[in-house]
Amino acid sequence: MATSESNWLALSDSECRSSAVGWADAAHPPIFLHTGWRTGGTWLWSRFRTLPGVLGYYEPLHPDLATLDHARIDRREELHWTSGHPILHAPYFEEFRPLLNEGAAGVPRFQPRFATEHFFAPARAELSSLSAYIRGLLESAELRGRQAVLKFCRSLGRLEWMQRNFPQARHIAVLRNPLAQFASARLQFINSNNAFFLIMPCLLLAAQQGHAPVASALHHLGVELPLIRPKYRTDEAVVAGAGTEQLYRLFLAFWMLTAVGVPSTIDQIINYDMLVLSPLYRRDCELDLHKLTGLSADLGDVRCDGDDHLVDRVGLSRAQLRRCHRDAEAILADHGGTDWCDNPRLAYVGALLEYATLLAMDGAAALQATAFEQIVRWDALTALAATATGCTSRAVRAERRAEQVEQQLAAVHASSSWAVTAPLRRLREMLPI
Repeated sequence: MATSESNWLALSDSECRSSAVGWADAAHPPIFLHTGWRTGGTWLWSRFRTLPGVLGYYEPLHPDLATLDHARIDRREELHWTSGHPILHAPYFEEFRPLLNEGAAGVPRFQPRFATEHFFAPARAELSSLSAYIRGLLESAELRGRQAVLKFCRSLGRLEWMQRNFPQARHIAVLRNPLAQFASARLQFINSNNAFFLIMPCLLLAAQQGHAPVASALHHLGVELPLIRPKYRTDEAVVAGAGTEQLYRLFLAFWMLTAVGVPSTIDQIINYDMLVLSPLYRRDCELDLHKLTGLSADLGDVRCDGDDHLVDRVGLSRAQLRRCHRDAEAILADHGGTDWCDNPRLAYVGALLEYATLLAMDGAAALQATAFEQIVRWDALTALAATATGCTSRAVRAERRAEQVEQQLAAVHASSSWAVTAPLRRLREMLPI
């Protein structure tokens, strides 16, 4: 069957000449944005999409690509759902329009199973169909002389596979603290009856129950997966029937597994919380992105849902949230042992989890910004960031040492020797300095 795939390969002479700088060129590499739902990923992608010479693919693993046609591209834009996304200059899937099959719906080479299957695929997994599909997207951009920017929401669990199969690309992970991310997802359900962002973590965990780290994470968080019907997108009954704490614990299991799965070889990590909190961090990100990708993205219009009343939006008490986060910390020990805080990659995740605990404890935004900027101040877990990375490790160790010292002091104060030596201490205090 003839498809428009042959049409978009048959470019004009001028388009072919402009493709002299290919996607494998180090100065104009393809960019993979690995994001989670409700992390500001669409906003970040939109900052690249409008730049000259860029071809921005939105959600290349989205299941709707299997049935996409011209009318659906336009109709999706007209939905105007309360996403919180920035105003886009073109429909979400506009860049897929030239690739559509002639006389049939769907993007060539795309398969619906790409959306959820092999979500935690190891680096050396043989996923030839998925690899061929993504390569087709990159080749399409190359033939047009454009730099491809792919924004994923379904890639964090298989990031090492992505790096191994697309080493020419620049891989950028976007992370956000779990409390704010969950609050944003829950707000979608409360305000719009949109259960998608609460169901998807459960669905992906359920699809990977045979994966040992998934089982271990669920065990540490003391939670079981709810029964999910095939039409997960409209399964509000699952969300409504599950307790809020159960949903948050399931989300935490998913968040922790994807966060610890970010390899130390990642080209850059963008911390969405820090983009909001720190103009200095924001400027550093812009400079680092330019150095990494050759593109100058303006991040100045970043915005936040707001941390005020965050605990209320989550629907759990501060004590419940602290317990959830402490249980989640055990997952770090699974991956790095008792000295996980000495591992820069795991320490980074631990700092994000600790920041979520700070948010749960109080709403002192200024204090949080100051403390968080001291703890999490680097963009990538590479040799270049080793010095800054050590800040988190030292901060975590210092906190633990402080707790130990407090416990030891309490034991000393309760001992009989402390009471016996009290007169001597008072004499010592009376001596001249």
